[in-house]
Amino acid sequence: MGGRVDVGGTGRRAAASRRAAASSDRLRGRLAVLAQAGEALASPLELEELLRVLYRETARGLDASIFILGLYDDSSQTVRVVKQVYGGV
Repeated sequence: MGGRVDVGGTGRRAAASRRAAASSDRLRGRLAVLAQAGEALASPLELEELLRVLYRETARGLDASIFILGLYDDSSQTVRVVKQVYGGV
């Protein structure tokens, strides 16, 4: 009994550590995309170009096979869709 080693516990901790590192890498990637999107959106753009850049930068960090951007009007409580992209088109 004194000579037994808990290899399973060590393996589980190592696997959990790898999952945490992978999750952290994905989060860093998404934050980098958001920073780049903010940079791109800070420059003066026409509305259509602004929406195109917003879609492009969003698609770099997230699954954006379907992308719909709407503007909410609080007074009428309605949403007006201003940009739709399906499958990257």
